[in-house]
Amino acid sequence: MIRPLPFLGVVRAAPHTSWRSHAIACVAITGAIATTWFVPVLADRTTFLLSFVVVVIAAWAGGWRVGVTAAVAALVLSTLFLVPPFGSLIPNTGADLFRLCMFSLATGCILLFARASQIATEHARQTEALYRLVVDNGPVLVAGADDQGRTVAFNRACEQLTGYSRSEVMGKPFVETFVPAAWREQVIARFRDQPIEDLARPHLNPWVTKADTERLIEWRCFRVLSPEGSAITVGVGQDVTERERAQEQLHLSLRRESEALAASETANQQKERFIALLAHE
Repeated sequence: MIRPLPFLGVVRAAPHTSWRSHAIACVAITGAIATTWFVPVLADRTTFLLSFVVVVIAAWAGGWRVGVTAAVAALVLSTLFLVPPFGSLIPNTGADLFRLCMFSLATGCILLFARASQIATEHARQTEALYRLVVDNGPVLVAGADDQGRTVAFNRACEQLTGYSRSEVMGKPFVETFVPAAWREQVIARFRDQPIEDLARPHLNPWVTKADTERLIEWRCFRVLSPEGSAITVGVGQDVTERERAQEQLHLSLRRESEALAASETANQQKERFIALLAHE
């Protein structure tokens, strides 16, 4: 199963609201009202069209609060200058009141959508920031390569282990940069031939550091999606070099102890046979 990759995602920044944004929205609404006033065809057929377009743009570019400012300004100015009797906030006919209510309803829907979108965007930004914090500062290695084999993810733990900075390795061939030459064909074949379910199980292969030393890494690999929709293979690993050395030393010690016990048992058997031979004589 391929999952999206939050910490590589691109999320549009939440609009920064300032008094300038509100002022620009008011000026734009004033321009829309003035244009409609001076073009009788617009005033007769689509009284609120330009104002509605300005509200939509204001809500998208400046956030829902700026959209509210634009909507309020549009309602007030349209009622005063475009809806008879001019200069009054109360429409003269039921048809004008209906059009005004429909405009209010449409802008209200747009503003609710803009607010929900802005909240979702902010939530996505916070989630992405949390993912980045965990991935960049976690104790485990997190590295990834795209479908062309180029490095696209490299966290701080990887930097500390290898001695490479992120800027040095991003975009470079992953296998050629980190995998020892003797292991490259095996690693390439594994990722080419094995299903991702097998790659998600723990497996070992070494990394070579910038200082040309090897560290043995236990990896679990997963497929995720980049912002462009292409597959990325991400590995989560830990350095098990010292653990493997300790296990090797333990196995060596146990083997030596076993050999010593076997040699001692053989010596005892030979001693017993020698004693028995002397007793027989």
